Amino acid sequence: MKRIYITIMILLSCCCFVFAQRDYSMFNAEDYKSDAIGMNDYTYVCDTLLNYGINIYNITNHPGREDIYYKDGSPITQDVDIIDYSYSANLSLHNIIDEGFTQEQVKLIDGKRLIVLIDISSTDGSITDVYFTFFKDTYYAQLPIEVFREMELRFKNEIKFNLTEEGKKMTHYSMAWSQCPKGRVEEIHNNGENDANTD
Repeated sequence: MKRIYITIMILLSCCCFVFAQRDYSMFNAEDYKSDAIGMNDYTYVCDTLLNYGINIYNITNHPGREDIYYKDGSPITQDVDIIDYSYSANLSLHNIIDEGFTQEQVKLIDGKRLIVLIDISSTDGSITDVYFTFFKDTYYAQLPIEVFREMELRFKNEIKFNLTEEGKKMTHYSMAWSQCPKGRVEEIHNNGENDANTD
């Protein structure tokens, strides 16, 4: 029973941090801090919430974006299919996370899950925004920002969803999932060094 309670609390915490990527109004100003990480040609924002969870996202994202609704302003009153979400699309999303980490990084991650939230354009089905969320005391917090940048670029460059006719009428679409990465397949060459499999 105790294990079930702990699991529920962890899931609720994860949901809280995913929703917080959109709206920090549920927190007091002292509950979070925001840092900008400037690289050569891009900048990421690292938000730490309640000194417990971390949200990382590109500064060009649309944080605080409104709920999904019809472009004419009317609310969604029933369940509608917005994208054609196939098994192959699901596999592609998960593969990008799996291949975003080395086997050594996966060992250090030690089974902890990464939460990913993406925004999808209702114009062409492309991914416009990518958010990564994890707990502060996990190895994700020690990874260089380039790890997240590479996954973001792959999501945006490699994935495009087919929109339903109803989906084209929406402002945008968002989806989230959590995943424990498996790590990319690496080859051991004759010199004994590990290289990522680029086939």
